Amino acid sequence: YNKFMGGVDMSDRMVVHYPHALKNKKFYLRIFFHLLNVSIVNAWVVFRNCENNKMSLIDFKLDLCTTIFDTCKSKKRKGRPSQDNERRTTKKRARAGCRSEVRFDGEGHFPEKKDLTNAVRCRSKECVRRTRY
Repeated sequence: YNKFMGGVDMSDRMVVHYPHALKNKKFYLRIFFHLLNVSIVNAWVVFRNCENNKMSLIDFKLDLCTTIFDTCKSKKRKGRPSQDNERRTTKKRARAGCRSEVRFDGEGHFPEKKDLTNAVRCRSKECVRRTRY
């Protein structure tokens, strides 16, 4: 058996060497990660045969990940940012509901306690308190 071991057996053996660390209960995620792992192993075999390179599978995976992450990084722009970007990023602040004269007149503006026989309860089911304000 070992003398005539074919490509599928070799591929399965290579996939098992470095399995992905994510354990999923969803069957489609397991299938996706298995197919991703098989495709990475196949790319490593093609790379090893074409380049005559003796890179190990784990080094190939690490190099592949760093290459993908480096291409997806956002590049920092040099120089002064344009005026248009500053105008777009500033957000308008929410305006107060009442006039400034009323807000800053120095009066009490505190909630007043009402004499209610049936106080209002909070909408949360866990809350048992009642308020009279």
